[in-house]
Amino acid sequence: MNTYNKSQEMIEIENAAERSIDLLKISGEQQELLEPFLSLIKIKHLPTFYHSLRVAELARNIGKMKGLDQKALWYSGSMHDIGKTLVDRSILDKTRGFGESDMNYMRNHVTYGYLLLKDFFPFSSEIALRHHLFQRDPYPSELPPINSRFSPATMQLISECSRNVALADYYDSAKNRVDKVSGKYKSSDEVRLLLLSENPDQQSLIERLYDEKIFN
Repeated sequence: MNTYNKSQEMIEIENAAERSIDLLKISGEQQELLEPFLSLIKIKHLPTFYHSLRVAELARNIGKMKGLDQKALWYSGSMHDIGKTLVDRSILDKTRGFGESDMNYMRNHVTYGYLLLKDFFPFSSEIALRHHLFQRDPYPSELPPINSRFSPATMQLISECSRNVALADYYDSAKNRVDKVSGKYKSSDEVRLLLLSENPDQQSLIERLYDEKIFN
């Protein structure tokens, strides 16, 4: 059994997720389908679980600000790292000396996530696959064939949601994770500067997110 003492921050994150479930009118049936996936992340790696819930909230709020589908963004944010449940925990927990071989292994998580989700949450599976395509060293290098059920408009929405989840993921990772090379946390100013420098196509949006206190 996975036992731990919940911090106040953990409680607040879970409460925020419950509020979003109510706000987005996610039905009991939908929650029953979603719950095993979130539980899988929680059992495997608590930091990834709480990161995923934070990204879901960030992505939903970005969607709210931009007039996008908040439910699609919350679902996709909450499960974007589901593939890490198939990554060895020693790699997930590694905070110093994270090398190229570790990174190459970690990159598999996007394909793992796609395969885990595609038969249950096909829209979110595409975002899990794509959420690292927007960085300086994008991956995966190849994508599977496009799901024939998706219209061009849906594919456009997948692309836009993927970009927003990627931005939320980048921000939360920069803010809340120990740097795998230096072994230190970044300051708020360092996070903001890194976010702007690594996402040049999103600078106006990033500044707006800080102005709206979605990022802080």
